[in-house]
Amino acid sequence: MQSEESRNAAIAWLENNPQVESVRVAICDLNGVMRGKRIAADQARKALDGGMRMAYSLIGMDIWGEDIEGNPLVYSTGDSDAVCHWTGRPIVPVDWTPLPTALIPLTLAYDDGRPFPGDPRQALAEIQRRYAARGLTPVVATELEFYLFDAASNEPVGPVSPVNGRRLNADGALSIDELDAFETFISEVYAA
Repeated sequence: MQSEESRNAAIAWLENNPQVESVRVAICDLNGVMRGKRIAADQARKALDGGMRMAYSLIGMDIWGEDIEGNPLVYSTGDSDAVCHWTGRPIVPVDWTPLPTALIPLTLAYDDGRPFPGDPRQALAEIQRRYAARGLTPVVATELEFYLFDAASNEPVGPVSPVNGRRLNADGALSIDELDAFETFISEVYAA
């Protein structure tokens, strides 16, 4: 269970944001896809207090949101539901929906309160516990690599630089000139 202090902070956030009429309550599946429900904001306390349920099988869907054939979380359990526990993380404002919305991140647990080990959040927490038991702290980061393409073209060609007016036509590894030619875009990526 989460601390009373974090629960009170979440409730205060909801009370201080009455414009939020709906809340997304969601778990993260093995592919990094958020899966969940849309609930009325006045039902958010139910999610904070462990009153939500979602199918265990949501964790193991394929990237297209389909059950994986033979998945024991579906077929041998009758697609039973897990208890959803709030992660304790702050409620997150959602700004990509037409109306003010928020997200409450959840994790799956068994009915007796034990964390469900198939939930990616729980798997990560277990790995962190193992490191901590050895006096270690894992440090990780992502490395964002991508190619830019001209969306206006029917062919996969590089875009035209707004800085120098030239089309990007090479993939020069770590080229400062190419980075500088798309400085505004790259700054927007960093900001996002």
